[in-house]
Amino acid sequence: MIPVNPAQIPKLYGDAMALQSAGQLDAARALYLQILAVRPQTAEAEFQLGQIAVRQGQGNEAFERFLAALRLKPVEPALWKAVLPRVAGRDDVPEVLATLEGIARGAALPDAPRQEIARAIDGLRASAPPAPVARLRALVAARDDAGAAALVEALDVAGLDSAARAAMLEDLIRARRMDIADRLLARCLKGQRHGAGLFLDAAMTRSAQQRDAEALRFHDKAIAKAPGHGVPLGRKAATLQRLGRFDEAEPLLRKALAIEAGNDAHRYFLSVGRKFAADDPLIPEWETRFAALDAGDVNRAYLGFALTKALEDSKQHGRVFTYLRPANETVRRLYPYAREGRGRDLAAIKAAYETFVEPRPVEGHAGFAPIFVTGMPRSGTTLVEQILASHSEVTGGGELGFARAVLSEALIEGGRFKTLGDLPKGQLAACGAETEAAMRDRFPGAARITDKSVQTYALLGPIAAALPNAHFVIVHRDPRDLLLSCYRNFFELGQHRFAYDLADLAHYYRSFLDIVAFWKDRMPGRIHEIRYEDLIAAPEAETRKLVAACGLPWEDQCMTFHESTRRVDTLSLAQVRQPLYKSSLKAWERYGDELQELFDALGDALPKE
Repeated sequence: MIPVNPAQIPKLYGDAMALQSAGQLDAARALYLQILAVRPQTAEAEFQLGQIAVRQGQGNEAFERFLAALRLKPVEPALWKAVLPRVAGRDDVPEVLATLEGIARGAALPDAPRQEIARAIDGLRASAPPAPVARLRALVAARDDAGAAALVEALDVAGLDSAARAAMLEDLIRARRMDIADRLLARCLKGQRHGAGLFLDAAMTRSAQQRDAEALRFHDKAIAKAPGHGVPLGRKAATLQRLGRFDEAEPLLRKALAIEAGNDAHRYFLSVGRKFAADDPLIPEWETRFAALDAGDVNRAYLGFALTKALEDSKQHGRVFTYLRPANETVRRLYPYAREGRGRDLAAIKAAYETFVEPRPVEGHAGFAPIFVTGMPRSGTTLVEQILASHSEVTGGGELGFARAVLSEALIEGGRFKTLGDLPKGQLAACGAETEAAMRDRFPGAARITDKSVQTYALLGPIAAALPNAHFVIVHRDPRDLLLSCYRNFFELGQHRFAYDLADLAHYYRSFLDIVAFWKDRMPGRIHEIRYEDLIAAPEAETRKLVAACGLPWEDQCMTFHESTRRVDTLSLAQVRQPLYKSSLKAWERYGDELQELFDALGDALPKE
């Protein structure tokens, strides 16, 4: 960094602001850092670095920069307005609130803003997770199953409010501690007062365990308890759609809309399960509603994606981006994507495994051979898993994620990845055993199990080392169709944050190609790659190669995968219940001008025609 004369700071600050306004964020950031190197007590530079971090999706850095600025200038109202809204949702809420109270006490604030800040802090403290939820999250993060189970057994479930109960179950499901979730749910269901919320929590838990018949029964109990509410109807409809029962789901969604006309999630799910004609009366009705919604309203996202589906179904492609672009912009504002974080994570993996060599098979796992199907979202992983799951020896597990979670826990420390040699003796084998136990527990008696978690490709080497008989399939697709498909589909809120901006999508795709190439160099012959377009063009030839690569004998039913009644939990839930079709190929050609930003950002990753 070039030394800066303190007299130059005003000009540097002006130059940085101009660069920031022009969108040259990295260049602006470099100048602000130069200012802080000379004059560390510059609140304005810290604040602007926080603003840049917000725009780049780096929430933690934004908060720390705003907090640093506030410490330097606690009488500035704009800094309090920047910090306070970012406290909720942090893991350290009590500590942060204590820090803010200390800053407020030491500042010469007028009475009115001091009282306003105190009220805001009190509100944040009141909305922080209840103590049992916070304790359970800490135990789950520490993988202390015994402690988590003991906490659940000691809970006063009668005094546990519905939000805390739902949060605890969601945490346990996300961490795949299903046995502990079952304990908590069983204790709650033993009580005398069962509201609709408890039955919805029970349905959520059973659905996560793929115990769908039980989930539907709990949905029915919730509907009976709250006949005047739309959410139980919508939740049951979503479960039915995952099972391919679209005809049963639609009347439930229509009834939910009659009750909750302002909840556009119902309109979105209604669009998922039906085909639209150009004269469908829902299209103009929804367009009128869309125009009245605020740009920051999440309903605008739900409705925008619903209209995208309707207009594509009805071949009105010229109007699709009128709704698709603002829908994506709404989600991206709510859930920004951090490109730098993605780059750091993959760089850390490559640094740790630059000299990776596949270890010899680990004793004790000779009979366990899971099949990992991975790739980018919307690449065709669900289709490939459905084909494999049609084989008599294979059970489709869906997005299990056990191996990735277990190995990430073992390998990541302080933001860096350990090498396999850094692990204590026996830990790698223990990771394999834990993954096997989790998969067998979920699907007892299954001969072969698939896991189609889309992030598995980032840790192929460690997973192969822990599960030496595993098979790996990576699905590729023309990035123009692939990334358009990501952009025009609505993922679960908070997931796949890269999917709501065309330049972010290109960045993410290029990083995917990079890490896949990295593992292919180090695992020659271990990874079977299949291209979606090749599968469509020559289905039997590609399916035969796929089945053989997974160590399976050929079975004709692999060609009739669409007749399977297994549940599907991804956005492909309708497509995989149809025979292979070509209409999804070259869909990007309908939107060439709208996708120019994507094509430019793909650069040399753009296919050569």
